[in-house]
Amino acid sequence: MKITTALVSIILFATTSYSQFDTLDLSKNKSFASDTKEMKEFSKQFNNGQTFKFVKDSEGNVYGIGDKFKLGIPLTIQGATENTHFSYIFSLDPISSIIPVADIMSTLRLQGQGWSGAECTVTKIGVRKSLGFAIAFIVFSSQGMEISTFSIDGSLLTKELIDPNAPMSSEEAIIKLKAFKEKLDLGLITQEEYDSYKLELSKYIK
Repeated sequence: MKITTALVSIILFATTSYSQFDTLDLSKNKSFASDTKEMKEFSKQFNNGQTFKFVKDSEGNVYGIGDKFKLGIPLTIQGATENTHFSYIFSLDPISSIIPVADIMSTLRLQGQGWSGAECTVTKIGVRKSLGFAIAFIVFSSQGMEISTFSIDGSLLTKELIDPNAPMSSEEAIIKLKAFKEKLDLGLITQEEYDSYKLELSKYIK
C-alpha cells in the first residue's frame, strides 16, 4: 500500500470463518476510489458498533484483543508544525462514540508530544458506519486512555504504530549495520563483533 493511497482510503472489510466470523478480514481492502454504490451495498451486512475478536491486515497478519504494539513517530500533517499530530491515530474510541466520523478524522488526531514509544494494547476491534459505509477501527488502551486507528495497514506502514514482534525490514537492517560500521571505525567495537553483527543483519537485507 502506498502512503498517498492510505491517507485517502477508508477501509471496508469482509468477515471470514477464522473463528466463527470473529475476524475482520482487511486482506481484501476496498476504498472510495471504487464504485460507491457497490461499497454501500457491501456495507449493509454490518451493524454500527459491531465488534470482532481478530483483525487480518492486507499482508495476512492476524492481530487480536490483548496484542501489544508501540507508538512510533507521527507523520507531518500538511499545514501544521512537523510531527504535531499523528495521521492515523485518534484520541478516542470511535466505535462507541457518537461524534461524527468526519469530525473525528479532522479534529481528534492524537497529539504527538509524549506518545512516541508508548505501549498500547488492543482492546476493541469493530465497525463504525458513516454515510452508509462500514469503517474498520482498532481501539487501544495506552497511558490510561483509549486511542484508535482506522487503518492498521497505514499505521504500520508509516511506523506510527510498531509491532514489536514483526521481523526487521531490509531498510532497518541496513541502518543498524551502518551504525555498527561507524562504531567499528571509531574503535568502539572490534572487527570480530562487527562481523558477527553483519552476519546476523545480512539475513534481513534484500
